[in-house]
Amino acid sequence: MTGRPKLNGESTVSVEGLVREVIGRSPAPPRGVGYPKVLRSVFASSLGFATVASGSVLILAAVGFLWSSKGAVVPLVLAAWFLIVGVLVWIITFTYAGRVRHALEKGMISEARVMSLEKAEGPSRRTLDAMSNGFIAGTRKVRHPLGDFNDRFRYDGRGAASLDVGSPMRVLVDPGKQKVLLDVPTSNGKPRGAGRSG
Repeated sequence: MTGRPKLNGESTVSVEGLVREVIGRSPAPPRGVGYPKVLRSVFASSLGFATVASGSVLILAAVGFLWSSKGAVVPLVLAAWFLIVGVLVWIITFTYAGRVRHALEKGMISEARVMSLEKAEGPSRRTLDAMSNGFIAGTRKVRHPLGDFNDRFRYDGRGAASLDVGSPMRVLVDPGKQKVLLDVPTSNGKPRGAGRSG
């Protein structure tokens, strides 16, 4: 998710900016993070904006079909379809915001290292963020109190194009199980340590 972070409590901050802000303020969990603030950050991201815009267009289309149906079956069916898909698209946004909030509240900062890459692309059209950041997918080894583990990952955040095998990354992990919750970006465009945060 992109956007210029503003590190004051009330301004809109990108998801990456919010992660940096919260982790910088409270490195160890638990951390207090309000859902509305996370939601604003998700809305400010490229993916969040596209999702909300798409859902809104679908819902407006449903209203249009409903208004013009005059009792006809086909427009009513189309209205119902557009409404259901639009609501599902909106749910994606709210679900992602909930996931980010959970990761920020409970996640423990950990180190990871890229072990292998299946895809490594410069700026591309694979995702909205990949258009400016690049995209990589592969396997990383993540450190964890319960034992190191391998994690398959995909990353299109800042610094993605600069990552390679051996690049260090930072992530938030679930303290109780071997699971990566969220990537930890850095302000300089490379994940903390000279590679990626993942």
